[in-house]
Amino acid sequence: SVIATDAKAVVLCHNHPGGEAIPSMGDVDVTRNLETILSKLGIALVEHIIVADTQAYSMVRHNDYQCSLLKLGGNWSLRESGAWDDEWA
Repeated sequence: SVIATDAKAVVLCHNHPGGEAIPSMGDVDVTRNLETILSKLGIALVEHIIVADTQAYSMVRHNDYQCSLLKLGGNWSLRESGAWDDEWA
């Protein structure tokens, strides 16, 4: 539905029922792979949030991957896949 609706950005969210809101290595790998695929389609992966009970975990805030967007001169741009540095939002 992301492609069908011509989305420009995506926020992922999933739950860990009965567990901790901490990403597994599989969560991190899937997120990075999805970010690479979406980036090639011109779609930014902005955030991936994990929820469990009363907890929430932001993968961007915890630097598990970097957001696909870069702010240049007041404009947001999609970064190149695989470019990991401190300039990205």
